[in-house]
This record gives sequence, structure tokens and C-alpha cells, in this order.
Amino acid sequence: MPNYVYLQHYTSQGDLGISRDVFVTLGQHVVSYIRETNANKGFTISDNVDVSIHSNRVFYKFFVTKKDKVNPKYIENSISDYINSNLLMICEVVPFEISVKITSEAGE
Repeated sequence: MPNYVYLQHYTSQGDLGISRDVFVTLGQHVVSYIRETNANKGFTISDNVDVSIHSNRVFYKFFVTKKDKVNPKYIENSISDYINSNLLMICEVVPFEISVKITSEAGE
């Protein structure tokens, strides 16, 4: 599995490689932010963030458990919006996809 996303001809001095660790750290920040801003809103997000790189593209997978009748799109949008805004701060040209695995607690 590749450990870097390479941005070819990023500067006049050559390519830029961004480590998978950078994307993992961004994912962990997303988890912290989502917990802080969505406390007591009917879902919990796991510490586990799966980040993989394939074909110079970053794939995120977050794991969420719904506690109440929360709209899954609300959860997905919360995570996607935060990743989008933070990823654009570090680099505008890294292609990525976000997947949110949502499960419901028993009894819903």
C-alpha cells in the first residue's frame, strides 16, 4: 500500500510527497472536532480512522454509531465538511473520498 500522495510538478523544484501520516492526523482531528461540536446529538464516532492511498487518491473511512433517530446524512455531512475545509488548507489538489460507516445501537 502506498504511503504517500505525490503532487507532480508542485513547485519549480519538483514533486511534493504528502505522507499517509498527515492524512491520518487530519482524520484524528476530525474525530476530535466532531465529538466536541456534536456532543449529545445522538451519535458517537470511533477513534478508529481508516486511511488508505490508492492510485494517488486518499480514502477515509470513519465509524459512527447512531444512538437516536439521527439523519445519517447529517453525520456524513458533518464529517465531510470538516475534512474538506481542513484538507483545502493544506493542499487544494489532493483527490480524496470519504466513507462513513453508520451502525445503529440495538433498540432503535
